[in-house]
Amino acid sequence: MNERAALNAPINPPANMLSVSAFSTAGVKAINQDAYAFHVSDNPNQSSVFVIADGVSSSTVSQVASDFATSQFIKLFNMAPEQWSVKTRAETIIKEINALLYTRTQRSPFCYTPEKGYVCTLTVAVVTGNHMDVFHVGDCQIQVISKKAQSPVLLTKPHRQVSESEPSQSYLTRALGVKANIDIDHTTLTLNSSSTFSISSDGVYEFVSLPTILMKINEADTLSENQAALVVHEAFTRGSDDNLTLLLVKVLVASHDGLNDHRHPTYAGVSSSPHSSVLHRSLGDQLISNSEVSDAAIHYSNQQSDEQVYEEPAAASFKTGDDVDGLKLERQLYTSARSHVFIATNSSCDATHTKSPVVVKTPATDFTLSPEMINGFLIESWFSRRINSAHVIKSPTFTDLGLPYSPSAFYSVSEYVQGQTLAQWAVDNPTPPLEQVRNIIEQVGKGLQAMHRQGIVHRDIRPDNIIISEQGHCTIIDLGSAALADAPSLYSDTPIPGAALFSAPEYFLGNVGTERSDLFSLAVLTYYLLCGRYPYGTKLAHCRTLAEQKKLKYQTALAPNRPIPNWVDSALKRALHVNPDKRFSALSEFLFSLRYPNPSQHTAYEPLVKRHPLFVYKVLILALIFSNLVTLILFN
Repeated sequence: MNERAALNAPINPPANMLSVSAFSTAGVKAINQDAYAFHVSDNPNQSSVFVIADGVSSSTVSQVASDFATSQFIKLFNMAPEQWSVKTRAETIIKEINALLYTRTQRSPFCYTPEKGYVCTLTVAVVTGNHMDVFHVGDCQIQVISKKAQSPVLLTKPHRQVSESEPSQSYLTRALGVKANIDIDHTTLTLNSSSTFSISSDGVYEFVSLPTILMKINEADTLSENQAALVVHEAFTRGSDDNLTLLLVKVLVASHDGLNDHRHPTYAGVSSSPHSSVLHRSLGDQLISNSEVSDAAIHYSNQQSDEQVYEEPAAASFKTGDDVDGLKLERQLYTSARSHVFIATNSSCDATHTKSPVVVKTPATDFTLSPEMINGFLIESWFSRRINSAHVIKSPTFTDLGLPYSPSAFYSVSEYVQGQTLAQWAVDNPTPPLEQVRNIIEQVGKGLQAMHRQGIVHRDIRPDNIIISEQGHCTIIDLGSAALADAPSLYSDTPIPGAALFSAPEYFLGNVGTERSDLFSLAVLTYYLLCGRYPYGTKLAHCRTLAEQKKLKYQTALAPNRPIPNWVDSALKRALHVNPDKRFSALSEFLFSLRYPNPSQHTAYEPLVKRHPLFVYKVLILALIFSNLVTLILFN
């Protein structure tokens, strides 16, 4: 993704109150392939998110896609970089979800019939203050009605097409997981007064009059917690033959004097107390067709390509002593042509990490205008927030630190890890004992395992990217080259990420990295700490074909001056194989093999000629020369 990120302008939206009623059921079908999720924020500067995914009936695994899409969107939206606008954030997440579902379909038995694979529709409503953003793929529907409005406004258009052979039938033209790329409809709306909106699947809006229901809810003082269930039941009794899902959201927009339009006790989140329903009688005599809703006042933005115009990020020239959003820059830790890194203290009284110093990182001024640099800078922080491990650097959210949700300048914040790089440690400890190396590699391995559980590959494991403390605790600190394992080209198109001496052979062939690529880099790190050199010297970086790589010879880690067991060398040799399929299948296997002999491998004593062939060859040459000299002396 090579798009320019938008820097959010600081906003102070009014403190609106939201109440939600949601319900989903399988209806007449055996399995409910629909899913919904929502998050109502208590912070007026943050967004409240509402998501519905509708399964595709042609697929038998669509419910898996729906559950994944809804839960993943909520999870990633709440930890996305604060510099991203709502539009950038939502569209980036939807593209990621689509890429992951598409990859899963391509690896499944449904690869030749993607409409039967891991596919679903997705409709999202994001409310920030009095601003509403809608992102839409598929045939779900969002309607909204404001105070004193004559009729609801339709915010979505169904992505369906009538079949030419069967005019009474229609089919989806757009869904997640069908293609590698996805077009997303984006709609914006300003809520100038208290409003009510619905997000519904076709099993609901095709069988009940949502405009009538929305008008009644908007006129009422409260939204009952079971209101959505009553509407869904009404649709079911009217003959709905599909899964039914409905979200009803009532937004009380705060006026400039700080009071809500409705003068009654404030409430937020999901209604927890019972209220009488506005559906107190049958809707048969008061139906308003869904086709009568208005969409004249709405701006539709259909994203047909990956090229978008974003706001220019604010360039910041930081120096020691500056105070940025409550962070005081104490001293500069590192500077390069790409970034400037400072250690800072948090002076915010609301912070939960006040006493701990943090690291502030900002792009170098020369690189601020580069889209690749901007996105890589933000993705690094975003990936870090997804990982929960003591051996991977953490990047707290601005809210956790008590900072403004919309930063005043372009920078990222991460925890400060004390210690020295493993590269410097290796210089200070040229011959570390095997047990100490094991402890280091096991800690780095645990960090990588935590990343792999989140579907992320690091792609740049090397001594400079690992900090070791005085107590021996290791932390992976740089995720700048990380990528999604199932969609490696989504956020990065670098052909050879990381340092060439630690990169896996498949990168030099133009192949994408996998978890076994991280395993190779970890094995190189192990070999380097034990031997002070590289298993293939510097030749691997120059091999750009498979034939050249097959000619490489692994240099044994065994040496007369290093007490390394033969079975440890065997484990390293397997982990460092140029063919990824012949390496260990998991990191845990490699870590286990470094500590315990593998019974399946031959661990008997090997003759000297096999362990050190070059040494034996040199000795034989010297012996031959000596014998020739003796012969010449005796016969002359």
